[in-house]
Amino acid sequence: MVQCWLAELRSQWAVMRKCADQAERLLQRSGGHAGVTPVQTVQGEIAAARSYYLVTNTSLAQQQAAAEQALALLPADHVQGRGFALINLARIYRWQGRLAETELLLENVLAERGLHPDALTLRLLNALTLHYVYTMALDRAEQTGQIYLALAQESGLKLSQGFAHSVLGCVACLRNQVEQAERHFNANAGDLQAVRAAVLLVQVYFYILLVGRRKTERSHAIDAALDRLAQLARQYGSTEMLRTVEALRVHLALQQGDNRHCRRLPAL
Repeated sequence: MVQCWLAELRSQWAVMRKCADQAERLLQRSGGHAGVTPVQTVQGEIAAARSYYLVTNTSLAQQQAAAEQALALLPADHVQGRGFALINLARIYRWQGRLAETELLLENVLAERGLHPDALTLRLLNALTLHYVYTMALDRAEQTGQIYLALAQESGLKLSQGFAHSVLGCVACLRNQVEQAERHFNANAGDLQAVRAAVLLVQVYFYILLVGRRKTERSHAIDAALDRLAQLARQYGSTEMLRTVEALRVHLALQQGDNRHCRRLPAL
């Protein structure tokens, strides 16, 4: 399961699925340990992993059942598994159109825990800020995002800081706030190892939309970020991420009226 969570950080969904399946087979071989705390915890972690749509090709109802099973099995202090299950359950609610329930789920857990600079609080704040972005509640997204960034900086967790800058950068782009968007983009572009690539790709997309046409001098910084992301994609063996990087290159070229680079995506 450690390998499973490392694969999740690297956006390696097939590896994540393989590790969860292997863990389940190993548990089944051991047999006769139902209810034993360590076994139950691993069962909960497997269920948490399978609550994510990129890990299992299942219906929303099945993903919801997996998330709820994880929350029932995992101990209260299991930050990784419970956090992953909670944010997936929130996503499922949102995709089902249950927007009020999405907010209540995340807000209630945060209210119960209090705002602390720990990994679970930061993961929940990330999910809540993203929810506000998805529903275009930009004032609330910025307010929650600023709390998220402040706690992430207090925690010293680089990944959470990168997430917060990405989300706040997207909010700034949606509000046409160039200076704020550049500040958040530069914070991440300077240390691409400190943010998950999939999230940064979204930030780069919005940033290209905002500055691609009006500030062509920023194309060098965008190209440098895309070069590093392409390197990470190859390092992780993620063809999907690499295709997204090349699509963003074409998008930037189109924004700047350069059709020579837009004939086709390169062979990957």
